[in-house]
Amino acid sequence: MAAFLPALVLQQIFQEIEENLPNRYQTLYSCILVNRYWCRNAITFLWRRPFNCSSENFPMVLRTYLQFIDSQELENLNLDINLPVFEKPLLFQYPSFIKHIDFGNFIDAIQSWMTIDADFKKGKNRQNWKPQWFHRELPITQERFYTIKQTFFNALVQSFIQNSARIQSIDMRCDSQQIKDNPEEILWPFEKNVSSLVSNVTNLSVSGMFPKQEVFTELTKVCTKIKTMSITIEGNVDNFGLQADAEYENLGSLIESQKSLSSLELTFREKSRDYINLFLPSIWKNSKSLRNLCFYTADFRDIKSLVGLATCHQLESLEFRYCKGLTRECVVPFATASHPNLKRVRILGGCCQNLTRWAETKNKSNY
Repeated sequence: MAAFLPALVLQQIFQEIEENLPNRYQTLYSCILVNRYWCRNAITFLWRRPFNCSSENFPMVLRTYLQFIDSQELENLNLDINLPVFEKPLLFQYPSFIKHIDFGNFIDAIQSWMTIDADFKKGKNRQNWKPQWFHRELPITQERFYTIKQTFFNALVQSFIQNSARIQSIDMRCDSQQIKDNPEEILWPFEKNVSSLVSNVTNLSVSGMFPKQEVFTELTKVCTKIKTMSITIEGNVDNFGLQADAEYENLGSLIESQKSLSSLELTFREKSRDYINLFLPSIWKNSKSLRNLCFYTADFRDIKSLVGLATCHQLESLEFRYCKGLTRECVVPFATASHPNLKRVRILGGCCQNLTRWAETKNKSNY
């Protein structure tokens, strides 16, 4: 009888598995093997997060997606790439299923498929390295390797677009060491028109810095429906040729442009805690929709007042984790304001007594 459960019921079960089970991939893979009916209903959930699986499965994921790349487009680029030949067409349009994309893992997946020779991974004999997919007996320099990788990156993004994929969640990670070692690896598809792919994004996670400041400028134009944002500020790395202030201003504009932002978490690393002043005006612009707000290791010593927080009347949860510089002058404006929906206030680390007492009083009143 389980095989004949209504499709909607099965899909609700598979969605619960995909969203909440730690071993979602193994479980969903077992589900698609039950029968064709289960397979048709489970396959979309199995492929929603293709780049969050184990790295051992990256080559399989890329090999599947390669069947949807326009080989003529790659040939026109004259990169001497020989795509693998597949005997049978696939049963499903796998690129259309993707809902979440982790760009760090996406790049790692491309490299895992390209990097066949173990010595290349160790940085040895790069001039003599010849992968199976390269036409000619020519040495591949590191620069050419990255050119080919970026070409595949863009080609795969275009295949998502052509197959009507609609991304709901984006995870962007870029640490300063990556930028220092290989700045050309920090790839991003917004140089082309991809608004149809990302215009429905509701969840965004950003960590680090990005050498192309227009990344957030372009996102601001097309992503205005984000409901949940998690941002980790790594600090000023201008010694790598980046303009931190300009980038964070653009990121602040992205926050400000949202129409219904309900949850925001801001984390500041050791060398970035003085950037809080760049984000506060953008946060207050979302005062009518914000329900959950968290500051982690932020430095408020240069902030005279958090009066903007007093206008966030829809807040349900407020957190200050290991923040500095929260004085009485900062706290009083929002502590004396009305927050009828505020159910949870969490204070960790040393904060002023006014804030601690207000949090205790607020939490007690909710019990």
